[in-house]
Amino acid sequence: MTGAALAVGMLAAREIDDHREAKRAARLVVAGLLGSFEREFGTSTCRELTGADLGTEAGHRAFIEAGAWWIGCMRQIEAVVERLAALAEPGALAEPGVPDASARGSG
Repeated sequence: MTGAALAVGMLAAREIDDHREAKRAARLVVAGLLGSFEREFGTSTCRELTGADLGTEAGHRAFIEAGAWWIGCMRQIEAVVERLAALAEPGALAEPGVPDASARGSG
């Protein structure tokens, strides 16, 4: 989620000349993304998602050995990238009604 938020902010700054409006657009997109992520996965906290304390050597080792990075994290990363793909279209952030990043797979 952190990487996605940074990418959205960078994209908004690149696409929208007005700094204040770029920040507003980025906040709206990230809020929608975070909400949809939490609805789908139950939380956005790494420790809760992985069941591991990645801040410790033992926790990180258990996380890697269990394959949690592949089983859970890759699926979550793919979900976020899929939601944000529409923002790659030129002008997607600059149009009124910032795209709802949670509207994934609704068609």
